[in-house]
Amino acid sequence: MRPQRLFILSLACAVCAQAEPCRQTQVELTQSGQPTTLLFPPCAQIKVIARKVTEENAHTTLAEGEVTIRETGGGPMALTLITDRARIHTRAVSKAWMDDIAALVSAGRDDQRYRRQRKPSLRDAERQHELDLANQQLLQRYVDQHGWPGFRTAGVKAARAAFLIVQHADLAMQKRYVEDLRAAVRAGDAWPSSLALLEDRIDVREGRTQRYGSQIQIGADGKPAPHPIQDPGTVDQRRAEVGLEPLADYLKHFAD
Repeated sequence: MRPQRLFILSLACAVCAQAEPCRQTQVELTQSGQPTTLLFPPCAQIKVIARKVTEENAHTTLAEGEVTIRETGGGPMALTLITDRARIHTRAVSKAWMDDIAALVSAGRDDQRYRRQRKPSLRDAERQHELDLANQQLLQRYVDQHGWPGFRTAGVKAARAAFLIVQHADLAMQKRYVEDLRAAVRAGDAWPSSLALLEDRIDVREGRTQRYGSQIQIGADGKPAPHPIQDPGTVDQRRAEVGLEPLADYLKHFAD
């Protein structure tokens, strides 16, 4: 067996471990001569296995030869990458930014506080509306300062929170941020399914047919049915392309 050298980048988190400033990991990959840059969320733990490892400085490491990069956090977006060569660089992130991420995650929980109730009261609906307005202001401040919170730049929970907040915002805010979300999807930093749901919501609100069938109404027979769909015969193909389940399975979630 050819020798390999193993090292682990364990990144202490000022929010979780109360140790040193949280760090974010940037990996520059070279595979078959093609360069790629990938960001891991703040405080991610990265394990790198390679045949040759060189520490360029205190925060930059060069790995060469059958390189395996594994995110060890075990979250839903954890990655394992195999490449020829990788430069791994970590940078300190401010506690203020981590506090902003934590606030965004908390707002994501607030977004669902009363929506989870099967039959919310009128007062519950009013409370949820008040929370929604506060969440929208928080998201606007975050994006103005840091840009759109993708799952690689801000972590999975913050990315999900941002999507929920904008999905439940008014049309003006949705149109304001759909391009940010679209750019994040192109960069591999947001889920295509989130963009599909937001695009459908905007289309329905503006009186157009939707592409993915995600926006539901109650039909004349009292059963849930999608708002009109563009080219309905191929809707499941489009849904599959963005990671959504077949429309028939989706509709089952709305049945009593």
